[in-house]
Amino acid sequence: MLVNSTLKLEVDKQTVNYVSAWSVGQPAKSSATITVVQHEGKMYLVTNAHAVANSTYLKVKFNQGSTELPVTPVWIDPIMDVAIVETTSTEAEAFLASKVKPLEINTEFQPSSTEVNAYGYPAGGKSLSFTKGHISRTEVSTVAHSRLPGITVQTSAPINPGNSGGPITIVREKQEECIGIVSQGSTSLSNVGYFIPACTIVQTIENYKRFGALRARKFIDYVTVPQVSFEWQTLKNPSLRSELDMQDSLESEPLGIRVSQVPPKSCAYNHLQEGDVILEIDGHQIHADGSVQVKELENPISYLYLLQRKKYLDEIEFVIQRKNDKGEFETLKITIRLTEQLGRSIVGPKTDKPLKYHIQPSGKNGGYVFVRCTQPLMDTFTTTYSTGQKVIVDKSNVPPMFSEFSRLSPKRDGYEIVVLQDILVSEDTDGYENFALNRGGMCESDRVIEVNGEPIANLWDLVVALTKDPKKPSLVKFANGKELVIAPEAGEVRDALKSKYQIAFFTSPKVAPIVQLPFLDDINRLNNEGAGNSSAISLSC
Repeated sequence: MLVNSTLKLEVDKQTVNYVSAWSVGQPAKSSATITVVQHEGKMYLVTNAHAVANSTYLKVKFNQGSTELPVTPVWIDPIMDVAIVETTSTEAEAFLASKVKPLEINTEFQPSSTEVNAYGYPAGGKSLSFTKGHISRTEVSTVAHSRLPGITVQTSAPINPGNSGGPITIVREKQEECIGIVSQGSTSLSNVGYFIPACTIVQTIENYKRFGALRARKFIDYVTVPQVSFEWQTLKNPSLRSELDMQDSLESEPLGIRVSQVPPKSCAYNHLQEGDVILEIDGHQIHADGSVQVKELENPISYLYLLQRKKYLDEIEFVIQRKNDKGEFETLKITIRLTEQLGRSIVGPKTDKPLKYHIQPSGKNGGYVFVRCTQPLMDTFTTTYSTGQKVIVDKSNVPPMFSEFSRLSPKRDGYEIVVLQDILVSEDTDGYENFALNRGGMCESDRVIEVNGEPIANLWDLVVALTKDPKKPSLVKFANGKELVIAPEAGEVRDALKSKYQIAFFTSPKVAPIVQLPFLDDINRLNNEGAGNSSAISLSC
């Protein structure tokens, strides 16, 4: 057993309060597993991002003995669900290095039916657990933590809470090698679990080595796998293929997917066009269903695999079919620089950051709570139930405005969706009760677009507009045409709200936009020039 290659991770957490944005959530405790790996001669402590999310204090324990060492997360990729932690002192690092034996990483994908070992510290026990299983398949599926597509491997090895971050190994020449770390078990299927492959672990380590100094100085939050944003449709229909002059035979696999839309913030904007047919990506033919056959895998896999095996800021080549000005189809090669990252949307990924908020007093004892809308906040309106072999997702309480948010493109850097989350009710707020986001499916408002005639592109814009003259009423306009008038502040309204709702700050500390240092502006400029007409690189959410 890998007694010296795994550690138990114990986590103290402070959850995010999505009901009262100005308050902290409940404290909690959890546990997970640390995998000790070696990459290019250096030791790394790797686990899942969801294991360290919301953490306030982390410590690791050995399988035997009572020694505990505090650790801290130094790199978190919330999209691929991978985190790297380190000890908090050089003495602790030296002690840890003397006690552990790092696993070698094997980035080769193993064929289905390969026997694997799963290690971890499942809940309910103190010692290291060991189970066996087999690889079932490798695919691009939803990563549970971010709910975004990622390369995952399905296994029959039993996986339980607490196993998260533990190593999945194979035995080669009597030595165990790490081929991935545990991600999650299935809540609806028996003997089904998923792990993050070693190639993703190595990519995370490489991103940490490359961008870790920027994160340590709080210039960026993370770097994850690249993406190329565009909408597409399959080309399996014979009539559609004929319309696009796609010649087929029974002996050959139908190729190509049709581009239906390219958003302005995509790194493919001005490179791909509506109506293009993508035939190849990086030398691999794209099947008509969007899958691709690669030599390292037994079965076809989504073309997203090709993008996620690349590094952020790499270049990738597309072969496309496009109709020219004469109405004739021609084949073109285009090169796109990967200046996009998966999950970099207006609402952001699933992270442990508290909500950014502003509370605007109204009248004698009322107020309105405005927040930046984030994916975790949106997720609170969806309920998931597991019943036997089914997982039921209840979206009946989702506010109608959310359907638009996924299609929005940032109007400029720093753009945020601002919503009215809550109302501190009084006679001055009466009649607006259904404008608050916390009304769920009954919410009548939308994102804020204007305050007192000033356009609102982020929460800071709203704060500036509302606080120019709080002794005058303010007119708030929403994207669906509805309006809200905030009464002027009267008397001791702020003291009254502080006492009644236990409010320490009316505006959260991180509402003001981060000032970009000159060298970061230079990075964006240089990368933008290297990418031709593609969009600038975004180094922070």
